[in-house]
Amino acid sequence: MTSSPDSLRAEKALEQKQYALTRQVPDMAHGFTIVTAYGEIAIARSATSKRIAELVEKMLLDELAIQTKRTP
Repeated sequence: MTSSPDSLRAEKALEQKQYALTRQVPDMAHGFTIVTAYGEIAIARSATSKRIAELVEKMLLDELAIQTKRTP
């Protein structure tokens, strides 16, 4: 059975969110850099980096909950 392009995209997005939650978001608590077209913003390891990581985690978990409700 072949998968449709939409289902493949949805599966890839799910995998990316899961990877972010298990690897990238926890690492953000140790500091990170935000890169934009206008330059970079360095966020050092601090209460701020931990808080931003918590917010990103919540956002991704919310998105996963919505996405998994749509997926059969």
